[in-house]
Amino acid sequence: MITTKAILVNPSISSWSGQRQDRKVSEEIEDAKGAKHGSGVYRKHLIDPNAPALKKIRDIDSQMRAYHYGITLPWGDDGARLLASVAYMEYMAKMGAYRNLRETAVRDFIAQYPAHKEIAKQRLNGLYNEEDYPTPEALEEKFSVRIKVNPVPDGNDLRVDIGADEKAKIRAQIEEETNRAVSDAVLHVLGRMKKCVDDMLGRLSAYAVNDKGKPEHTFRDSVVGNMRELLDIIPKLNVTGDQRITDMAKRIEDSLLASSPAELRDNYFVRTETIGKAEELSKALEAMGVE
Repeated sequence: MITTKAILVNPSISSWSGQRQDRKVSEEIEDAKGAKHGSGVYRKHLIDPNAPALKKIRDIDSQMRAYHYGITLPWGDDGARLLASVAYMEYMAKMGAYRNLRETAVRDFIAQYPAHKEIAKQRLNGLYNEEDYPTPEALEEKFSVRIKVNPVPDGNDLRVDIGADEKAKIRAQIEEETNRAVSDAVLHVLGRMKKCVDDMLGRLSAYAVNDKGKPEHTFRDSVVGNMRELLDIIPKLNVTGDQRITDMAKRIEDSLLASSPAELRDNYFVRTETIGKAEELSKALEAMGVE
């Protein structure tokens, strides 16, 4: 059962935007242009948005989100995603490491905060307003990472004290929604596989050597590397143990990863054969209902 093989995780990553709406300036612009009040909004950057200390926090946030989305599957519409139970410890350790890096980056930014404000006084000039800036203590509280973990809904574990008929209806609804979400999760995994196959197919097909023997539309080693990375996490994404996913991963492994990137570039016959196999795999995935 999916309820024993996976859990739902939903990280909340909050940050200080570093921006502030200036109503006074907005109204001045509207008056100058003869526009009605409320026609637009002027937002100012309280500190340089490209400040290295702030950019470092954003980069960590991007890495954290990329990892989260890479190892989980969509589930419902409330932001929670499906994580295989076998990947839980790895997930929490990785997210914890990102959180530690982020906390260090935030402390560095807070330490530089007074200096950023001094720079802002010169940059904003008449737009500078001390009241726009939170205290260092309040600013630090605006940066946080929380991970909400919940079990997958189980219609058989319904403890609400209501009538038997209503319980049966709710149980059936939960089961229907869970089955639909599981089906969508399987298609999502197959979709990621097809996207990777199609990307490799497109790049190999575009590769050519001109009359002077110089490669055109060459491709990087990452074309193969990205495929390898995906196949490596397939066991963690295949939370239902769907045989179609397992079989397709094996076919991709045998068909598209048998040759190195250098061989695919240098050997026309190996490249042509691999293109043909990629086309077959893409059609097979399409036949499974993957777009």
